[in-house]
Amino acid sequence: MSSHNRQPDTQAEPPADYSDEPRSGVQNLPLRGLAMVLIAVAALLALWAIYSMSRTEAANNAASSTTSVTSSAAPASAAPQSPAPAQPSPAEQPQPAESSAEQTPAAPMEEATIHVLNNSTQQGLAAQVSQKLTGDPKYHAGEVGNLPNTILSENTVFFNPGDAAAEHEARELATRIGGVARERIPELPQETEGPHSLVVVLVNAPAL
Repeated sequence: MSSHNRQPDTQAEPPADYSDEPRSGVQNLPLRGLAMVLIAVAALLALWAIYSMSRTEAANNAASSTTSVTSSAAPASAAPQSPAPAQPSPAEQPQPAESSAEQTPAAPMEEATIHVLNNSTQQGLAAQVSQKLTGDPKYHAGEVGNLPNTILSENTVFFNPGDAAAEHEARELATRIGGVARERIPELPQETEGPHSLVVVLVNAPAL
């Protein structure tokens, strides 16, 4: 064959290799830089967690301190008191029993011995009053004398304790002489004692 029919001895050029060219923006970011960003984010999160824990612990400590101070400062009187017992209504409250003297009128004394003692500065006053009182047939004359060692403030008629009839009679007699009625006192003379005895002690002259 002639040389004019031969094809040029040329080899095809290999296709261009574009593997070294960047394909995307993510692949352009260096791996080392990405790792540094992640480490920084993790450090910030750790610091925030530590800060939050510190604030929570401080708040708990402050609350505990406040509770302790309040408990220690509370007065002893703040302890709970037992409820007071319920008071009964006036209708439920027991009424005091009346004395026997109020329930049953005392029978008047049929006879009594009248002792008259002078406790004033007027001489002969006891004898004068005794004479007037024993003019009543139900009264018998008793001792007449003085009561020098005791000073009374008003005319007084003494009666034996527990003798309702004598008390009733003593009150009537005290009204007549302008005085009061009382139970016997130890200062009275023994001569004036007796089951039906009334002792009249004069501080001033009665209007009889």
